[in-house]
Amino acid sequence: QGSSSHRSSFQHAMANLAMVAFRADVFEELHGHAVAKLVSKCCADDFESENTLFEHLHQHKDSLAQPLVFRGREETFDLAALARHVAVECPRLASEALVRVVDDVSRTLRLHQHDCCPLLERALDSSSDVAELRGRCVGMYYRECHFLALCLHDMAQGLTHKPPDRSSVAFFGMLGGHKFIKALFEALGILLRDLATERTGDQVFLMHAGSMIQLLVETVFAFFFTFQALAEEVEQVIALLPHVVMSQHAPLGQGFTVSDLDLILREEHVDMGIKLSLSLLCMVCPQVGHGQLDISRLSEDVVPASVKLSELQATSTPNALLITPPLAAKIRAGEYWNEDNPLGQFLCFAVNGVVLEDERALRNGYLRWHMPHFILHEILLSGSIAGESCTTRLVFRCITNLFSQALLPVGRCWMAIRKLEAQAVNYRMVAADALQIAILQCLNRLCRVHPAACEIFRDVAMHCTDTFHLSQSSLASQVTALAGPDLLGIAPAGAGGRTVLAYRSAPLPQALAPHGSSALYAEILALLASICARGSLHSSRLICQKLVSHSNQCFNWGFLVDALSQIARSPADHASSLVPAFSTKAVVVSLCHLVSAVFGCRLWVSHPPPQTSIQALQANFGIGTIPAEGYAAVITDLLSTHPEPAVKSACLGALSHLDLSLSAAKAVF
Repeated sequence: QGSSSHRSSFQHAMANLAMVAFRADVFEELHGHAVAKLVSKCCADDFESENTLFEHLHQHKDSLAQPLVFRGREETFDLAALARHVAVECPRLASEALVRVVDDVSRTLRLHQHDCCPLLERALDSSSDVAELRGRCVGMYYRECHFLALCLHDMAQGLTHKPPDRSSVAFFGMLGGHKFIKALFEALGILLRDLATERTGDQVFLMHAGSMIQLLVETVFAFFFTFQALAEEVEQVIALLPHVVMSQHAPLGQGFTVSDLDLILREEHVDMGIKLSLSLLCMVCPQVGHGQLDISRLSEDVVPASVKLSELQATSTPNALLITPPLAAKIRAGEYWNEDNPLGQFLCFAVNGVVLEDERALRNGYLRWHMPHFILHEILLSGSIAGESCTTRLVFRCITNLFSQALLPVGRCWMAIRKLEAQAVNYRMVAADALQIAILQCLNRLCRVHPAACEIFRDVAMHCTDTFHLSQSSLASQVTALAGPDLLGIAPAGAGGRTVLAYRSAPLPQALAPHGSSALYAEILALLASICARGSLHSSRLICQKLVSHSNQCFNWGFLVDALSQIARSPADHASSLVPAFSTKAVVVSLCHLVSAVFGCRLWVSHPPPQTSIQALQANFGIGTIPAEGYAAVITDLLSTHPEPAVKSACLGALSHLDLSLSAAKAVF
C-alpha cells in the first residue's frame, strides 16, 4: 500500500537480513581445525574423520559460497537508534564515544551496525584507547576476510593434485560449482571497484585488497585447471583482462580490471594477469589442464566418500575447444586475440598456434613475438610466479603441457621448428640457431624447477643430440685429433686402489673451436645435464647409455671427457686466445654440469636407496669402481687454470656434487 520508495527500502532490508552476519575468528578457526587437516591429507584413509571435518565446512556453506557478502550497513539507523540497541545488547559500549566508533566502523567496512558491536568489544579487550579502536576493528575484519579467502584458496590447491583430491572436489560441489564461481567473480568485482573509490588513499585497505585479489585469482586458476568452464565464465575472465582480445570482442565488464592494479598499488602485478591468462587457456583448451571434470554432475549434498572422478570426466577430443560453438568459431576465425598485447600474443600462440595448429599463429609466436623468450623470462624466471606463489606447481604443469603439445612427437615437430628457423635466418629475422636455443633454454629451466618435465622432454634432448652437426671443420678430423694411444684413460692411483684419469698433451679439441653452433651445442649439453640432475634414475640411465655409444661424436662420452681434460690442461692464456670467451664458457660450464649430474650423489638421497644404485649407473661407462674420483682431478685442474668466473663456479658446484669417498673428498678440498 505504501510508496515505491518504501517498498524498495523494505525489500533492501529483507535482503539484508537474509545475508550472513559477520563474526570474527570463525574462518581463522575453520582454516586451522578443518581446512589445514583436509589439505594435508592427515585423515586421507580415515573416512569418518574426513566426513567430520567436511561437516565443519558444511556448517559455513553459506558464507563460503558467497565470499565477502555480509549484512550491509543499515542506513535507516541513526545514532540514537544505535545507542538504544547498544544499551540493550552491548552495555559495555554504552557511551557516546563508543557508539560513534561503532557507526564509523560500520561506515568504513559497510557492515551492519549490529555486527560491528562484537568487533568493538573484542577490540576493547586489547586496548582502551578510543583513537586506536577503529583501526583494530578494521584489522580484525580484514584478517577474517583473509582467512575466508584462504579457506577457498587452500581447498582449491587440492584440485591440482594428480588425481584431484576428492575432498576438494566435493567441497566445490557443495558450494554449488558454477554458482560459487559466479559469486567469486562478484567478490573480485567488489574489491576491484573499491580500489577506484576514495579508499585508494588507505594503505591498509590497499594491502588487504591486493592479497585478497591474489588469493581469489589463484582460486579461479586452480578451479578451471580441473573443472569444465561455461561460456559466460570465459567472458567473465576476459572482462578482467579485456586487453587480451580485440576491442570488438571484449565483453562489457565492471570498468575496473586486474591489469589496473599496478596503477593503484604502484607496483607491478603481472603475475595476476599471467595466471588469469593461464586460467583462460585451461578454460578454452582442456589439453592444457589435467583433464576437465564436469562439476555440474555433483549435487550440493555431496560428501568426499561419494566422489567418483571417473563419472565426472568430461568428454573431449584432441585439438578441440571446450567452449560453446559461437565463441569457438570466433577464435578459429582469427583476429580474436589482441596481437599488440603480450598476453594476447601468448594466448594467440597457445590457443590458435599450438592447440589449433594454425601456421600463422605458430610462425608469429616463434619468430615475431618470441614466445619462448616471453615464457622463460616472464613466467619461468619470474620471482612472483615461480618463487613465492602457492600455484607455482600449477603454472609449471600448464607450461609443461603446452610445450609437450608444441614439441611432441619430437621428430615431426622439431623438424618443423628447424625449417621455420631456417626460413627466418634466410630473411634475417633471427640469428642462426636462435629459435632452437630459446626453446631449449625454456625446457632446461622447466626441467630444473619442475622435475616431472624431465620424463616428458627427455626425447627432445636425445633427438637434438642426433640431429646436431657442427657448422665448421670436419668432425672426422676432430675425432682423429683426439684419437691415439694417449687417449684419456684410467690409470691406477697407487696403494689406495682408487682410479684416476690419465691426461695427454694435445691441442684443444676443434669441437670447441669457434663455430656458429657452439651456443646450441652448449644448450643441448645443459639440457642433458638438467635431465640427469633433476630427472629419475630411469631417465639418467637412458641418457648415459646413449652418450656412451653415441654415433654423433660431439656427444660421445669419451670425446666429451677428453675435450674437458684438454681444456683443463691448456694454459689459461692459450685457451683464451684460441676460443671466443662466450661460446667456450657456455660449453665448458655445460660439460661441468653434465659430469656433476652423471657422477653426482643426488640419487643416494632417497631412503631407501633405489635398487639400481648410482654405482650401477656409473658402471655403464666402464671406467672403474669409483670414477668420480678421477673426474674430480679434471675438475680441480680446470678450476685452477680457467680464467672465467662462471667456469670456476661450475667447477665448484661439480666438486660439491660428485660422489666421492671420504679420503678423496679430503684430498680434493
